[in-house]
Amino acid sequence: MALPTPDRRAMLAKVHLAKKDLALTEESYRDILRRVTGKESAAALTDAELDKVLADFRRLGWKPKPKSGRGVSA
Repeated sequence: MALPTPDRRAMLAKVHLAKKDLALTEESYRDILRRVTGKESAAALTDAELDKVLADFRRLGWKPKPKSGRGVSA
């Protein structure tokens, strides 16, 4: 199995952040994955399916936080 790309890792991290931000139970989270993709695990999703899940989380009210300005001095 190939190692995940940085983009894929970032997408998986966003899925898990959205789950936390939306205060989803494990059951609700898995229900959403199943409804949107037919799969129960984010790790099993393709990049396109991850995009669909993130779009659904946004539809449910999740707002991604902007990237922090780490490393940028004022």
